Amino acid sequence: MKLFRPALLTAFFALLFNVNTMYAQTDMSKWSIGFFPGILQYHGSDGNEFFKLKQSTPAVDLGVGRRLSSSFDVEGHFMGGNLDWPAQDTSSTDFSTKVFDLGAQLVYKFANGYILKEDATIAPFLYAGINGMKSDPGYGADIPLGGGINFRFDDLFSMQWRTTFKPTTRKEFNMIQHSIGFVWHLGKKEEKEVVEIAPDRDKDGVADIDDRCPDVPGIQGNNGCPEIDNETREVLSAALTGIQFQTSKDLLKAESRPILDRVVSLMQKHPEYHLFIEGHTDSSGDDGMNLDLSKRRAKTAMQYLIDHGISADRLQSEGYGETQPIADNNTKEGRARNRRVAFKILF
Repeated sequence: MKLFRPALLTAFFALLFNVNTMYAQTDMSKWSIGFFPGILQYHGSDGNEFFKLKQSTPAVDLGVGRRLSSSFDVEGHFMGGNLDWPAQDTSSTDFSTKVFDLGAQLVYKFANGYILKEDATIAPFLYAGINGMKSDPGYGADIPLGGGINFRFDDLFSMQWRTTFKPTTRKEFNMIQHSIGFVWHLGKKEEKEVVEIAPDRDKDGVADIDDRCPDVPGIQGNNGCPEIDNETREVLSAALTGIQFQTSKDLLKAESRPILDRVVSLMQKHPEYHLFIEGHTDSSGDDGMNLDLSKRRAKTAMQYLIDHGISADRLQSEGYGETQPIADNNTKEGRARNRRVAFKILF
């Protein structure tokens, strides 16, 4: 067979570099098929063509691959081509044969997550295997030993170059194969997992489903509602000492109404607020009577708010009698502080 001319060889490799690619294996698409055009070079009793591009002949390699792990793949290959040794003088005899081999090889990948990232753009690999071989005039075997470089473009697409030394059982020759090829994975492109983000209209980091104030930025500790402002603190503090009842009754004194009106205004201004109303007494009198009186007084304060337009859904009440004093019941001043109605903001 005639030697390749330099111009033809240059065009041949330019074509290979422009059309041949290989897909990277992923957990989603473990199987692949490949096409590797390339060249064969002769080594035998007549001479040595290894790495002499002018003395080479074309070959085609078809392959199928299966991912085993992040480090290892197994591949099956069928190769066909011509192998020859051109006469260098009139005393030598040309060597020429058609060569076919079929076999399997194990591939070790450096892009395995340990040495290089699995999605490394450029990564080497090594492989070894065994092939059955047919050449003129009979059958034999060869042992593919080689390596290459993978040029990754995306999850499914990458170019690969490989060089394989193939010592054979035929005494006439060994051979070396250079190829650039591409492989298609038999799966679809791996899609990135889409993490669904819960709606959060006010962008405060609390999902609307858990946000008592979904349209007003707040803090997580207040269930997405804003921190209690100074005006609110002032109104609730005034209510703590300013709401008065008739002695031993649950009837409001007249001076309590302006303070409760301020609470009504506060609730209208802040529709996100919910109130928990607590009734408390001092230790004078019977425990059971004190508990009942505290419950009735808390309900009286709550009913006042309802009667002035605040939805009952936003209000709760409970009485605790004398069980939660905030001052000394042995003094007149202490007992006065313990007789109270307290408002707590809920979100």
